[in-house]
Amino acid sequence: MLFRSIPGNFGNPLAFDAQVGGGGRVVMVFSPRINAMQQQTVQGFAVSCDLDTTQPSSNAGAFFYAVVPTSGTAGYANGETRDSWLRQMRATVVHEVKHIAAFAERRARGLSLDPLLNDIAWEEGMARIAEELYARTFYQAGPRADLRYAATIGCDLTFQNVGAPCQDRPVLMQRHFEALFGALAASQTLSPLGRSSTTDVSFYASAWSLLRWAADHYSTSEALFLSTLTLSSTTGVAALEARTPGHGWEELLGEWSLAMYLDNLPGFTPENARLAFPSWNLRNVFYGLCADLGPCTTPTNAATPYPRPIPQQPRALSFGNFSATMTGIVGGGYALFEIGGTQTARQLLELKSPSGADAPPTVRIAIVRVQ
Repeated sequence: MLFRSIPGNFGNPLAFDAQVGGGGRVVMVFSPRINAMQQQTVQGFAVSCDLDTTQPSSNAGAFFYAVVPTSGTAGYANGETRDSWLRQMRATVVHEVKHIAAFAERRARGLSLDPLLNDIAWEEGMARIAEELYARTFYQAGPRADLRYAATIGCDLTFQNVGAPCQDRPVLMQRHFEALFGALAASQTLSPLGRSSTTDVSFYASAWSLLRWAADHYSTSEALFLSTLTLSSTTGVAALEARTPGHGWEELLGEWSLAMYLDNLPGFTPENARLAFPSWNLRNVFYGLCADLGPCTTPTNAATPYPRPIPQQPRALSFGNFSATMTGIVGGGYALFEIGGTQTARQLLELKSPSGADAPPTVRIAIVRVQ
């Protein structure tokens, strides 16, 4: 079954079905009216009111709504053909059924839906994890496998190669890493905690990577980590901190942000194992995307989401006396600095506000020494 990993990791999408008189199945509605309503901005969606019969618009059951292909042409000439639609839709179904499972399980337990509806970062990040679990069924890999580009996303891109192992491969993880590249490249202004603007959806990917990193390092059971987060009675960073006892948000954000840059850095093995991204080899994946879709091997590929082999561009500084001004970091965002050169004495690092006073108490610094 397409979404067979959902019940074991997040919950049963039919957990509240009997209470609303549903039909005992997830109903998937594909209609050109969805195309028109969404104006091609989304492929599919689910709504919580379908599990609330007091709402006039409720369909009283577990429902998923999605677009239809608009071209009868075979093949992948554009995104509107039936083949393109099928290739894109499978992961979307998994993503949205994860949302239905969260709605259903929380309603069945009398829990508020506010964490899902008003604080959506973790919910969308976990829906991306649901897509990742689906992708693993193709990659034949489990968690912490340090997955590399060629056997995963690189294979996804060769889906038109007739007779090859990747033929007809659906869209799986490419959109995770495309959005993550953008989020990490603009980490000062984009946050895994939610929207930085009304049109920002980068947090789908950055929240996914933060939750994936946390699950890899802080859980002995991936399924327990995901299911308890789905049913958390708290929201925001408190919900994540409850899954990482003794490790607060400041520590989590610092280590995750360093891991996003240091993962698989050639010649570097961190003493702190949490400065790595165990499930994915980030350097290898991002270089593969830049090589195949960007300028890393074809310099003329300038207009691309992958303009360089790694997303981050740390501000370079030299040991000794320096002053670096940084303003406008959003909550949950961060800025990277790389201090190098010849070190002849101890290096003092001091955080100050732009006026020269002490830095705000919400500002933190995470340091790693690379030798």
